Amino acid sequence: MEIKDITKSDVFDYEAKAEIWGEQVGIGIDCDGSSLDAMLPLIEKLAEFLDKNKDKVVKALVEDDFLSLAEDWASSAEEAEESTEENECYIMEDGTKVYLPITEDDFAASLHFDGISVYFDDDKNNITSSVYLVCQPDYFAYHCIEIFVDGDGAITVNGLAG
Repeated sequence: MEIKDITKSDVFDYEAKAEIWGEQVGIGIDCDGSSLDAMLPLIEKLAEFLDKNKDKVVKALVEDDFLSLAEDWASSAEEAEESTEENECYIMEDGTKVYLPITEDDFAASLHFDGISVYFDDDKNNITSSVYLVCQPDYFAYHCIEIFVDGDGAITVNGLAG
C-alpha cells in the first residue's frame, strides 16, 4: 500500500494520503520524536489492513450495536411522506432519505473515511491509530465514528465523535 503526498503539517508532524476502500484518505502522522522513515512501513501495513478488512471493521461496529444506533438516530429525523408500516422513511439532516430497517449491507456501504491519525505506541515498536468514519447517508447527524486499530489489527470501537 503506497503512502503518498507526504507533507509537513501544522496539526500533525506530517500529513499523507493512501487509497483505502477505493477513496483517498488523509492520514495525520505524529512521530513523537521518531523518524518518519521508521513509521512508514507500519503505516503502509495499517492502510493495507484497513483496505483488505472492511468486513472486520463492519463486524466490530455491528457487534458494538452501531446498526441499531443508526436506526435510532435516523428515526429521530423528520418522517417522510412515503413511510409505510413495513418501510419507515426518514429525511436526514443532509436531505437524504433513509428507509428502516437499515440492513447490514446498507450500513457497510454507507461507511467512508473521514481521516486517520497515527502515532507510535508507548514502546515505539508499533503504531496505534484513531480511524474516523462517516456515513452517507448521514445517519449520525454530522458525527463520525471513532475506532482504534493497533499494529496487530485489533479493532476497538470508541464511539461517536464530533
